Amino acid sequence: AVEAFPEAEQIYETNIATMEKLGVAGWEKLFKK
Repeated sequence: AVEAFPEAEQIYETNIATMEKLGVAGWEKLFKK
């Protein structure tokens, strides 16, 4: 993981961007399995 994301801040920013892109409906689909 450190090699893929040498900057820890980048991991956080990528995760936030993914969450925002999915939105509430996207999260509900992920967890309704």
